[in-house]
Amino acid sequence: MAKKRDEEGTETQLLPVMNIMLLLIPALLLAMEVARMGAIEVRPPLTTRTAGTEDPPPPKPQLRVFIANDGFEISIGARGSAPPKWIGLSASAALDDRHDYATLEAEAATLLRLGTVDPVVYVDAENDVPMATLVATMDAMRGSRCSLVAAHAGENAPAACLFHDVVVEPGTRGG
Repeated sequence: MAKKRDEEGTETQLLPVMNIMLLLIPALLLAMEVARMGAIEVRPPLTTRTAGTEDPPPPKPQLRVFIANDGFEISIGARGSAPPKWIGLSASAALDDRHDYATLEAEAATLLRLGTVDPVVYVDAENDVPMATLVATMDAMRGSRCSLVAAHAGENAPAACLFHDVVVEPGTRGG
């Protein structure tokens, strides 16, 4: 009888293989979708220009505000392109912070109304300027009536905002 078993051979059990395949197919389909979501789409720049393509408008000059202990220096554009404007201290302000934020906000509103500067403002300060002065300067450049709660929720900045994109960047004095 032992001879008879060897001639027949053993039966292949397909049930475990089918179970593994049934588990692998959904896993592979899911992996394909996850790989598609994680892929970064790269679009190389066009190397040729068509006849109807116009040059993009030149970038607007950058607005820079330097906070000194004795006032603000507002410069537009690169060094030497225009003389910086100076806003001194306010005589009627509190003794601990005498910077003239109202004049700075009025100057920001004038520059925004003219529309000749980039909407991003770069702010720098002397080393010994208090943090409260830096924050108050950023608030003055944004506007006293500006509330960016809606803008953080994905909406556009309200019309009451002046320069809502204020960047603190060292080394902005003098362009």
